[in-house]
Amino acid sequence: MGTARRECFGPFRRMCLIVGGEFFYYEIEGFTHEPGYRSHLRIEEYDAYSGQKEPPQDAGRHGYRLLEVLSKTRVDGSVQAGTVAPVRV
Repeated sequence: MGTARRECFGPFRRMCLIVGGEFFYYEIEGFTHEPGYRSHLRIEEYDAYSGQKEPPQDAGRHGYRLLEVLSKTRVDGSVQAGTVAPVRV
């Protein structure tokens, strides 16, 4: 996860991580993207609104937190061309 960010759209315009060639619209608690690096992460998905019947409007049900950085390598060339692969717990 986490080598490139590109502009994406949702309720508002922002920058999203590219994971497996697709937009990842969430932030990962404890992870800070560094342009020019490909990071493979072990993350945890959790219920971000535990105890609530529904999450707030335009919010995702799940949150993500960093458990471990498995590797971090420098990517030569355009960061925009980088791709990443998800690692699930």
